[in-house]
Amino acid sequence: MTHPIRNAELHVWERVDLHEGGSKFVARFHPYHVYPVFFSGSTAGEVIAKANALRADAIAKHEASVIARQDAKAKADAARDAKKAKA
Repeated sequence: MTHPIRNAELHVWERVDLHEGGSKFVARFHPYHVYPVFFSGSTAGEVIAKANALRADAIAKHEASVIARQDAKAKADAARDAKKAKA
């Protein structure tokens, strides 16, 4: 069990804006409704670095609590199933 952001796909695309100085790059984690954060910059490498920095920060700060919740849910599900099997 791990933090779900570890496996989130990172989508990067180039946005051409004729009024704002040409092309810019944008990145988002997928699924978009789970990770509603945009990263923007002047190069693809820049936005990928920003996104990976956020990913590393989220994992460092929150992975232990995510794993604890996942383990607690698994134990509760097992206890519920055992109780149903006895009935």
